[in-house]
Amino acid sequence: PVDLAVLKTANPQPVAAGADLTYTITVTNLSATATSATMTDPLPPEVTHVSTSPAGGWSCSGTSTVTCTTPALAAMSSAVITIVVHVPETLPAGTVLANTATVSGGLPDPNPDNNSSRNETTVYRFRRPF
Repeated sequence: PVDLAVLKTANPQPVAAGADLTYTITVTNLSATATSATMTDPLPPEVTHVSTSPAGGWSCSGTSTVTCTTPALAAMSSAVITIVVHVPETLPAGTVLANTATVSGGLPDPNPDNNSSRNETTVYRFRRPF
């Protein structure tokens, strides 16, 4: 068995309407055995995908759902994937962008509790002068 874990963060927190938001996803192999790994991240429907920067040895595809794979995540190692999205300027203040990334591997995982990570980012708006 192989214990994979995923942690997702967002920056900036909160985010302004009309700005870019960067998700940083860290996939970690907590086991002594290398394994293939797949990270899946369905992006919030309110945002537009700008770019995905995979870790070395990973390949990524998709713009509404980003899927990244590697044939071998080394034992006791981590990989960082960065996804940039654009928050529309028309999005109302107070909108919460909820986003969950999940990871799975090529072998059974004895600890499924750390296979997903959820992030919530609140949108704010700048006040315009009269």
